[in-house]
Amino acid sequence: MFIPPHSFERLMPTFPRQGAASTQWQLSSPKDNKPVLLPFSSRPVIPVVFLPGVMATNLCKTSGKGKVVWEPPNMDSKGLGHLVKTLLKYLFKSSARRQEELNPNDSEVFYKGQVYPKQWTAEPVDNLYARGWGSVMRTAYHPIMEDLQIKLNAAAVQQNDSGSWWKKDALGRFSHPELPAPVTEEEVFALSKYRFDVWGGGYNWLQSNVDSAIDIINWLETELPRYYNLNGMPLLAKTKEGKIPIILVTHSMGGLVARSISELLQPESSLGAVDFAQKQLTTSARTIDVIGINHIAMPAEGAPKLYMHMRSGYPAPSGLILSRNSADFVAVSYRIKSTFELLPFRTYDNGKPWLFISENCKKCQFTACGHNRLSGAPSKSLELPKNGDAVTEIYKATHAFGLIPNHNLHLVYPYIRKEKVTEAQLKDARKEINENIDNAAFFQAILAEHYHHLSYIYWKNEGKSEKSPHTAENDEDYFSSGPVVWKGHAAYPEQPQTMPESTPRNPLRDYGIGLMIHGWEPETNGISDHRPRWSICDGFVPGDGTVDEVSGSAPRKIKLATMVTAHHKNLEPVRIHIAREGQQKVDSYSHQDVCNDQSVQWFSCYAIAKIVAKNVANIPTFFKKN
Repeated sequence: MFIPPHSFERLMPTFPRQGAASTQWQLSSPKDNKPVLLPFSSRPVIPVVFLPGVMATNLCKTSGKGKVVWEPPNMDSKGLGHLVKTLLKYLFKSSARRQEELNPNDSEVFYKGQVYPKQWTAEPVDNLYARGWGSVMRTAYHPIMEDLQIKLNAAAVQQNDSGSWWKKDALGRFSHPELPAPVTEEEVFALSKYRFDVWGGGYNWLQSNVDSAIDIINWLETELPRYYNLNGMPLLAKTKEGKIPIILVTHSMGGLVARSISELLQPESSLGAVDFAQKQLTTSARTIDVIGINHIAMPAEGAPKLYMHMRSGYPAPSGLILSRNSADFVAVSYRIKSTFELLPFRTYDNGKPWLFISENCKKCQFTACGHNRLSGAPSKSLELPKNGDAVTEIYKATHAFGLIPNHNLHLVYPYIRKEKVTEAQLKDARKEINENIDNAAFFQAILAEHYHHLSYIYWKNEGKSEKSPHTAENDEDYFSSGPVVWKGHAAYPEQPQTMPESTPRNPLRDYGIGLMIHGWEPETNGISDHRPRWSICDGFVPGDGTVDEVSGSAPRKIKLATMVTAHHKNLEPVRIHIAREGQQKVDSYSHQDVCNDQSVQWFSCYAIAKIVAKNVANIPTFFKKN
């Protein structure tokens, strides 16, 4: 039975670490006769675990005193001091130092990052640390985690704001035939049968996503019973099979970790038998059961943007911390298995080419080519992969346009001068890189067809921001690297292997910022027009700046997945599927900030309501509807 809003004053209970509920309040004036509702939380708990994207988990060293080696700065006033300190530290940090600190074999999750609970929590901050909130980037993810903690638990007692979210922003406002069904009162009542605690599932993103999935499973199976153990009181919900039901909410690469978790929990798991996984499940009997997954901005079939980072680093100012150029990126990432697992899958865009070596485009002048984005790649170009095999034609390729070409292989040894790197060392580096690529390809082949049967997926096909919706100049651009194009000053080669070799007389200069030039610098001032040069161009298809719509929308191939998307108003209206409160978005957002958008937060609540409703018959509760 639903209680009419505004007819009572609701006091939020406090939940100590073991989960028992208590409430504190001040005695009111005798003239105040408004009823006070004290919810008694005997509802079984369903944990909601948030898995962040790559580089959004805090890391520390496993050895020594556990020095923090990665804690992305939080972009708000509370994180300003840490931001300035981090920028100054990374401004003078060499590639060799970055490689030494970000070592996959000497790193683990750091759980004591920034946590500033807002007034809503009614929980000790120790609770949030115990549930892993300190492991994830605060400004990127705590807002959506807070929103879920409030709204999912407010379903038990309707409130003017949080309790009525399902009516306020219901999908029933839309008439688009492709929209999923709106939330119903029955589904909200199903939510009210349970209590939801949001957990932060940070993972070591320097290792394979398979190892991260194994770590998360082991962590949950250990920490959940420990956290909720109150003198044997059964606080955790259990399925009829006796397992703890888990709901996963993911951002970016966290989606690949979640799909790996789902696959590993299958009776006959293909990922469980891979020989490149360094971790093992602690027990053979699984005690958790993933009952549904909500994916946000997931690179479902990889992202060509990663190829760009390998060849050019990140643009400023974020590049100062992430990677200033290819030297920084290659030095760190060549041994990070998850890096190669994020490259475009063999199934990306059904195996069509996504890397182009083209003749010069005079309109773009070697900058981001904006005039031709929506119409596709340039008409005259060498297209790779030609035969749908990016592993051979791009990732393992040694030619100038390969992922890590021969002329960049020395970057694996940033502490050795280029001319001092031996042939044996280069051979060892190539062998390790190729092994990581082979393992990643095997991982991708397994994961390509695996999605949880209850998958709710939010992706984005954004255009430009409000700053300048009709011109390419001075505009913050949210087009993503679907096709990646090397624009050439000279005619493109018929085969990448026909590129001139780098020799002392005619060196190939790779500047590590997406620019390659053949030949010596001219003796006179200015640039010699006859020297062959190629410059990387970004942004051909809508997306969020990182994940393009090709990869983001790929799960539509799986009929069981529920897909929605939001985008900016300067793209074609036919692309609209959902936007908050029946309107298209007004403000744009980047890949990293997507979880702070209200439409995304609302859809996560929607997804969880649907997941719970479809599982309620298998998760016993003492509640009965009046």
